[in-house]
Amino acid sequence: MTPGEVRVLRLLAGALTNEEVAGRLAMTSAQVSVHALSAARRLGAADRTTAILRAIHLTVMPADALPPARSDGRHLAPRLRDVFTLMAAGLTCPQIGTRLGIAEGTVSGYARSAIWCVGASTRHEGLLLAVRSGLVTTAQAWPPGTLPEATRETAA
Repeated sequence: MTPGEVRVLRLLAGALTNEEVAGRLAMTSAQVSVHALSAARRLGAADRTTAILRAIHLTVMPADALPPARSDGRHLAPRLRDVFTLMAAGLTCPQIGTRLGIAEGTVSGYARSAIWCVGASTRHEGLLLAVRSGLVTTAQAWPPGTLPEATRETAA
């Protein structure tokens, strides 16, 4: 990844908006989007949240870039943790439902509950907080050997 892509991902990991990142890096919001999209492509991620988590997993950026956890998650049920882990791996609700053998609507409900349990208001923020607090690890999301080799090489 380029240094610019890492800087953008690091600031986005702090739950800043495109406009806030653009202001801090003296670039336009469109440039922030381009850097985030480019980083996601290099990391084989479908979205910026998954790109951030993969960058941390591949040690391209440190986990301390994530916002501090606002909840210890003790009340996070094992099934909610499973849904969070699969969300962190970049799976969609239908894919998670298939993997866990539950309905897509149930997955959506679990996702909302899990996000609420960690004190977040969005999926993006919830996943980042779950990783920061140790409720979900990137190793759980991508066990060894599950990322394509090309992804590891382009991330370095």
